[in-house]
Amino acid sequence: MRKRNKEVMPDGAEIIETDELLLTERSLSDVTANSRIGAFVGASGTGKTFSVREIVDGMEDVEVVWLEFESRPTILHLARVIYRGLFDDEPPAVRNSISNAIILGLSRNGRQRKLLLVVDEAQRLNTECIEYLRYLHDHVGTGFSLAILGGDGAWNVIRREPMLLSRIYRRVTFTPMGEDMVLEMLPNYHSMYGNMKEDLITQLNDHCKGIFRLWATVTETLVSLMAEKNAKRVDQKMVDTTISLVFED
Repeated sequence: MRKRNKEVMPDGAEIIETDELLLTERSLSDVTANSRIGAFVGASGTGKTFSVREIVDGMEDVEVVWLEFESRPTILHLARVIYRGLFDDEPPAVRNSISNAIILGLSRNGRQRKLLLVVDEAQRLNTECIEYLRYLHDHVGTGFSLAILGGDGAWNVIRREPMLLSRIYRRVTFTPMGEDMVLEMLPNYHSMYGNMKEDLITQLNDHCKGIFRLWATVTETLVSLMAEKNAKRVDQKMVDTTISLVFED
């Protein structure tokens, strides 16, 4: 078990080394070691961003620039966001000047650590933006790694661009957990599930549908209800209240 991030996890929860998390760790290691491109895709809420953040936060030999763009961005917007991420400064007005500065910033020369650009919500990007990222990565002077993260539809965006698709060195696909996996995972995720009736967990999963993000919200809610009642065990009323608070209008 890894040390939990208190900012993004419910009180008392622990990080579970799921297959996707371990594959992400291996894939990011391979991608950064070889200055290649990795894709981390799957349904919303299944742990893509969490897993990548968890791994890159522990990569002391890698400089990470995290990027997220508006929906259907222009290349100018893309370039401006990358510039700000690299230099923590406002970019020039002219796109060519921005691109020239970006290429210099991505250069291997003078860098003490490996460089990884992480593009989150990649399903927002269009063909021109994908091509621009590929151009930067392929440029003879640059030597950075690229991690592309995206929810529903992200792999379709990548797949539509053969020049990018052929450059994907590692791919990890995130999916909702099956019920058996939920029952196995939850007691390790939070101790309160260890003595919780299986049918109560199943009731909650009928709403969570194996989505880790929803289980995190449910766990946080149950922890709060237990604290309010000074209870040692989750009961049916707490489950009903949680379903009402989290899922029902």
